[in-house]
Amino acid sequence: MLLMAVAIAGGMAVWQSMNSQAQIISKVSKLDMVDVSLVKLQVGDKAFFSVTLKNSGTTDFDSVEAGFWDNNNKYISFVKNSVNLLPGQQWSEDNTFDASVTANQKYTVKISGTTSDGSRFSMAKTVSAMG
Repeated sequence: MLLMAVAIAGGMAVWQSMNSQAQIISKVSKLDMVDVSLVKLQVGDKAFFSVTLKNSGTTDFDSVEAGFWDNNNKYISFVKNSVNLLPGQQWSEDNTFDASVTANQKYTVKISGTTSDGSRFSMAKTVSAMG
């Protein structure tokens, strides 16, 4: 009887451990760039930058950032804290910036985010400026 109780208790401990590991493994932190636009405006050193991100993972994002480096290696970005971007939801932002951009030139756009459990996700994509 004692051996049976020990076997059951051991089996429960193993099951709980495997279950918690499976829950951790199933958490995915991922953002997708649904749309990104960079446009050189005809007035001075101005650029229009817009981005739409989608949470394609399984955890909430608390903050997101999207930005690019201009011709002068100046980093221009949107930062949104307390965004609460749930899985499947999208976030969009656009604005006009003082930035040196050349039409038809390629620029690196970086996106990143921090999830509710502190995990970080980041990626970069090359886009051509319009103008």
